[in-house]
Amino acid sequence: MVTNSKKEEKWIFSLAVPPNVAPKRSIEIVATLNPVDGSGKDESLPNPSPKDQNSTTTASFPSKGPAPVGGGFGGGLVEMVSPQETRANETKSLLNRETYETEDENDDDDDDDDEEDDNPSGVTYRKSSAGSYGTCWKFCNAAHGMKLESSTLLRLSYRPAWQTIPEYTQGKRQRNLLRTIACCCQSPEEIIEEQQIWEVYTTQNIVKTERLEVTIRGMGVCQAVQVYMRPMDDVDVDHMSTPKPYQMPLKLHQDRMEKQQEQTWTRFTEPDDDLTRAPSEDDYIVLTFAIPLQTHSNHDPPLLWKVDIPPQRSAKDMALDTISVLDGSVDLKEPATHVFIEGYQSWSFAGSVWKGKPQPKPAMLNVFSGAFNSGGCLPDPPTAVMGCDPSSDGVCAPDFLSSSTNHSVLRSGTKKYPYKSDFFTCITTGRDEIVDENGGAALICGWLSQHRQFGVISIDETLGNLKMHATHDAILKTRVSTDWAYAQLVSPHHYDEEPMVHYLHAAAAYNQAKPLQNGPLLTGWCSWYHYYENISEHVLRENFERLATMKNKVPTNVAVVDDGYMTAWGDWDSLKPQKFTSLDVVARDIASSRMRPGLWMAPFAADKHSQIAKLHPEWIIRNDRGVPANSSNCGKFFYGLDATNPQVREYVFKSVRRAVQDWGFQVLKIDFLYAACLEGNGKYDLSMTRAEAMHLALQTIREAAGPRVFLIGCGCPIATGIGYVDGMRVSADTGPTWYPAFPLPFWDHGTLPSLRAMIRNSMTRAPFGHRWWLNDPDCLLLGESTRLKGEEIISAASIIAMTCGMLLLSDDLTKVSINRMKILTKIFPMTGVSGVVLDLHTTKNKGLPSLIRLWCTDRYKHLENFRLTDSFMKSLQEEDYNAEATFFGRQSAFDFEKVCAVQERFRSCIHVAQGMGTWTVVSVSNWDDKPQVMHVPRLAIYSSSETGWRNHGDVMSSSSRLEDHEDNVSGFHVFAFWSNRYRWISVKENETTDSLKPYPISQRLLSHETEIFHIRKVTPGKPQYVGSDLHFSCGHEVLSFDASEQHRVKISLKTELSRVGHVFLFVPTVDTNHIQVSVAGKPTRWSVVGNVPENEDGGSHCCGRIVRAMVVVHSDGSDSDGEIVVDY
Repeated sequence: MVTNSKKEEKWIFSLAVPPNVAPKRSIEIVATLNPVDGSGKDESLPNPSPKDQNSTTTASFPSKGPAPVGGGFGGGLVEMVSPQETRANETKSLLNRETYETEDENDDDDDDDDEEDDNPSGVTYRKSSAGSYGTCWKFCNAAHGMKLESSTLLRLSYRPAWQTIPEYTQGKRQRNLLRTIACCCQSPEEIIEEQQIWEVYTTQNIVKTERLEVTIRGMGVCQAVQVYMRPMDDVDVDHMSTPKPYQMPLKLHQDRMEKQQEQTWTRFTEPDDDLTRAPSEDDYIVLTFAIPLQTHSNHDPPLLWKVDIPPQRSAKDMALDTISVLDGSVDLKEPATHVFIEGYQSWSFAGSVWKGKPQPKPAMLNVFSGAFNSGGCLPDPPTAVMGCDPSSDGVCAPDFLSSSTNHSVLRSGTKKYPYKSDFFTCITTGRDEIVDENGGAALICGWLSQHRQFGVISIDETLGNLKMHATHDAILKTRVSTDWAYAQLVSPHHYDEEPMVHYLHAAAAYNQAKPLQNGPLLTGWCSWYHYYENISEHVLRENFERLATMKNKVPTNVAVVDDGYMTAWGDWDSLKPQKFTSLDVVARDIASSRMRPGLWMAPFAADKHSQIAKLHPEWIIRNDRGVPANSSNCGKFFYGLDATNPQVREYVFKSVRRAVQDWGFQVLKIDFLYAACLEGNGKYDLSMTRAEAMHLALQTIREAAGPRVFLIGCGCPIATGIGYVDGMRVSADTGPTWYPAFPLPFWDHGTLPSLRAMIRNSMTRAPFGHRWWLNDPDCLLLGESTRLKGEEIISAASIIAMTCGMLLLSDDLTKVSINRMKILTKIFPMTGVSGVVLDLHTTKNKGLPSLIRLWCTDRYKHLENFRLTDSFMKSLQEEDYNAEATFFGRQSAFDFEKVCAVQERFRSCIHVAQGMGTWTVVSVSNWDDKPQVMHVPRLAIYSSSETGWRNHGDVMSSSSRLEDHEDNVSGFHVFAFWSNRYRWISVKENETTDSLKPYPISQRLLSHETEIFHIRKVTPGKPQYVGSDLHFSCGHEVLSFDASEQHRVKISLKTELSRVGHVFLFVPTVDTNHIQVSVAGKPTRWSVVGNVPENEDGGSHCCGRIVRAMVVVHSDGSDSDGEIVVDY
């Protein structure tokens, strides 16, 4: 027993990261017992029961697996007062102890003696003489004093199984009416009461612990502790037994479940599921805590934990609703400022919310939008709580269950916990900075996957308390496991690109994500937003031919036939008469235009009038009242097909296989995927959770399509899609207006179509791209038929280009004006790399960030090396002008087998030609409804850590930043791409001080306008490529830059695509009389548009001029095409 002298905490088990794994980190987890009885007797252990006295009075610590090496931890760690050597010795002594015995301790801390300590949902637990619920376990980052702690080990919420079957729930309204009549008539007839039971497990329920090593997919070998808890004894709670009318229906459901469980339906296997346990241990609830041993020295190791629950824990059949794995608080040692909210599926809101501000909600009623956002659910209030008083018979009736209590406000997450996030969340401390990577500490917590349950996290208004719930909502038949929960305390200033990056990589590795490995980066056309359902073979063919003629300006490689070809959703083998003869003809038309054929499907959705719905009504998911489950309204209501039904899966398999093998489509856009797991108990297998059904649905689609078909998920639960889809819609539908158009509510922050919603989620979910999949921000609308302003279209184009997701057009391309097409040519071809959203966790604008950064460099020779490969030569022959973007996209995408140093930012790095130098690209946007002066902070302009010049793990002090400033005595070139304006800036505040300007760049932007700035240090005496209006990167268009000859610069532009525009050059001369500029061997028009001061004080002396020269790239194969020569 190791004792904390201040708080008298009894350590039951501990787990620490050895210093040889993470020498600069000390991350440890510990479970405690807090005695509260003032008698001097330690009654923190449960009283032994006659039937199993040994197992309840000892905690065994077998010697299996290596003990932590040094840096261990003991009682004084939480207070950080004990020496390191003492902690190591105490840890070694504790972990080697076979058993521990109770000791007599006095309790001098009154703070742990509260009646209610972080209790869930307003439940008032009865305090027992044995102890109260203080802290059950803590996860600490000792280096910075941060900690995450939980007041429980586990909380289960369940009810009798018969209360969940359709035969009972469908008559619920009628029974409630009869109950009301009986109460009014004072009828003596007994009314059946529904039960909702909570079981609360704390350290008092621990039977034994075991140390071991486990291997977790994507995380490697982990040091682990397994905590064994005996399930609570069967308690005589009223009406837990199945009433006679429901015994036979329940038995039929159970027989069907057993048949389903005989099938192997999941392609994922958990490595730690193979751990062998003695038969006598199968009856325990096992809680496994793990910390990875293979962690980069500059990363903060995460904590992983999961729960395994034995089957059929009671003689009575149970339906397990919720598994609560965390009920506690976080201390980041700095005030939390933001919480990142992740939405359930593609269209749901995602973004950071400022502390105290309301979480953005859908404006539509639940009947129209509820299913769009129904992921994990919070537990219902209990009718009885087990485990709240160990000295009693095991059951207590909470005090809040009085007739005067409003139960609705007691539901966790409705009042005191106003923030709700699906899958994961991130709580950040913004400090005074507005750039995430220079912020304070952060907590990231969630799950590595959602194969088993949909998880939800509720956070209180202070951002200091949170709860993690895994929604099971299924009848308990076999052993139940949760997905691995994840928590990481991120140290201040130790971010890579932003605080969530390590979690995103962990989830990608665990789910075996392979982004951008299945085909090229997609750029092309989709039929939906101009034609909607009014398509035909003739209309499609016209646009395919138009795309083919645009190859030399806008290279496209995919065309997607969207909704409108079939007679009804669900009848995927039916075609509209007189409009389509056969879809294989359409696929061949696309292929003949040298594009990949794509097809839209919604395989788990069916129209009400469809033949499949009429022939198979038993396939339709029904709600608890027995009517078809509400799918929400997307312009119409439709049915969801039950993925737990093997006949449905067989039908979907055949439909998808037909599209791929018979019709020849290579890209499938799979829409409305959430329909496969709508809420409702009217489904085939009641033992399968909604998450398992969704997991099974995606597995069916992927197996039918095959490994080489590019799958685009849409309306898809975000967590489930990782590892299955190649592209994922990350936003609501775009639209022809900035806000949702009337009659839709314009104030909606949820799932309604609008350009604002599309841009918001494309930015807030940009970190998912190139890590989990290729982001699909939805289509870019150019046509004048929309009500979008020119600056709004430029903003949409800028966000798509800076984040580099899929780029699909959706206009009638024969009618797009030249000016709108020019916007498109400036972002083609794509770069293949994704920018970093700098203010994702510091924005105050309702989740809308405004800053994105890329950086360009010539320090690597990747571009030159790529152009020497056979694949590049082949791409020229095939006119695949996206080959370069695809190559660099794959190089920058997540790859579990590729280990990159922290300081290498390949994901956001555009590789340019030798001689171009290194510079920063920053987009800034004004999302307000009126013009604003927008600022670019100095920290966004240059950061030595971003380009690898310093180890990013080292905190950049103000002195080191000043050194960067002093290295550059001539200021910065700043080129505004969309407005074609040059300016020179100094980062010094003024001539009399060495202080640095916090916002060296400011510009007035119109409402919903975006500008892209290119910032590079001035190099006096050397010519520089400052920018152009040819490509948004102001460098991707350059093939070579040669300034080796004295007083001459040679520039070769890429000639695959025809372009007309201007380039901007810094010429290190003051005398312009000798400047001559030629393009393709012929003189061209040029002018001086700026002067560059000789030093950063901005005096009257100049060191050079900014020259703008007109260029034309004909793309005709001539030898001198695209060559620029400047003599000075």
